[in-house]
Parts: sequence; structure tokens; C-alpha cells
Amino acid sequence: MINENKNAVTKALTSMQQEQKKKTVLHENGVDLANYQNGFYEASIELLVHLVGATPKVVREYIEWWLLEDGDEITIDSCEVSVKEVNDFTEFLFTLE
Repeated sequence: MINENKNAVTKALTSMQQEQKKKTVLHENGVDLANYQNGFYEASIELLVHLVGATPKVVREYIEWWLLEDGDEITIDSCEVSVKEVNDFTEFLFTLE
């Protein structure tokens, strides 16, 4: 079951990351998306939080950071963990409690 959840999370994060990149390009070309909300983003995050099964607030914050800030590394206990690739980030999420 965990591997199925990891696969689903990886696919969803990949799709969300691609969508975020498209929004960034649109914004850079002068399209104002400040008030654009279709509910997909929020619902997707809620589903991912459920699939990961860790503390919802923590998972949500990491996902939003990774998508919006284009995060590359996370420092945990003085160790840097690479999360640049979606698979690495998914593995990181499943280490959370």
C-alpha cells in the first residue's frame, strides 16, 4: 500500500509542478493570476496529505514550499537532503511523522 501511495503522490506532484511552472511563465508574461483559484490546488494538497499520512500541517507546508519556492534541499539534523527531483521529495515526505 505504501508503494502505491508513493506512486500516486509522485504522479500528483509531477502534475502540480508542471502546472505551477505554466503559471509562473504566464505571470512572467504579464498575466495576473492573483485571483485565479479553481480549487484543484487545495484539493490536491489535501489528498496528498492524506496519502502521506503524516502530520497534515507539516506535510502541507513542505508541499507548498516545494511547489512555490522550487525547493532543492531541506536541512534536517544538520544534514542536507536533496529534494530537487520529485522522487526524492516524495521519499522525504514519507519519512515525516
